[in-house]
Amino acid sequence: MKRVFTVICVLMLSLPLCGFGKNAAQYIEPAQLTGQEQELMALLGANAGYRLFDFRVDKTVQSLRVSVYELKDGAWQRIGGGGTHMISGGEGRLALGFDKIANGLFVGISGYGSVRNSYPDAVEFPNMGCLTSSLSSREEVTPEAEIPLVTQVITSINEVMTFDFDTPERYVAQGYEHVYAITVAFSDKAPADWAR
Repeated sequence: MKRVFTVICVLMLSLPLCGFGKNAAQYIEPAQLTGQEQELMALLGANAGYRLFDFRVDKTVQSLRVSVYELKDGAWQRIGGGGTHMISGGEGRLALGFDKIANGLFVGISGYGSVRNSYPDAVEFPNMGCLTSSLSSREEVTPEAEIPLVTQVITSINEVMTFDFDTPERYVAQGYEHVYAITVAFSDKAPADWAR
């Protein structure tokens, strides 16, 4: 596990940070790994439990916040997250590491460190399957707007689908027992000033 963590840190740091003007396009997208980076991830078995994303934001951006949601009573309820992290515009890489989202989350940001959040009561999902989907294309960054990066469905139902984050009613209609999501939002406010 230490080797996987080390590889993720190396991959995150392999993307240099540099600033861009205020008018530059701001986005987040699945990380574009080199062939060597892909081989290293596969060698250490890190492909399954980690999702890597590249982002580009302008110099006014001071922080990013990773949030974890659970679908309860037909609506997304924030149950925790990966914290609010100080960054300073430019390009970066965000790493998310997890097995079952409900049981903890690793968050790493190139050039800024990492944090591992464990939830005290591990959740068991006996006789349930798990489907995890991730952001598959570039998404525009709008200040403080949440961008869904990962959705995870854990259910005993055989046929499983994922839907847009903004349509939780579609998950409810399917009758899935557990649905989780991880989002990211960027802000021009410092972490301490960004209301939670």
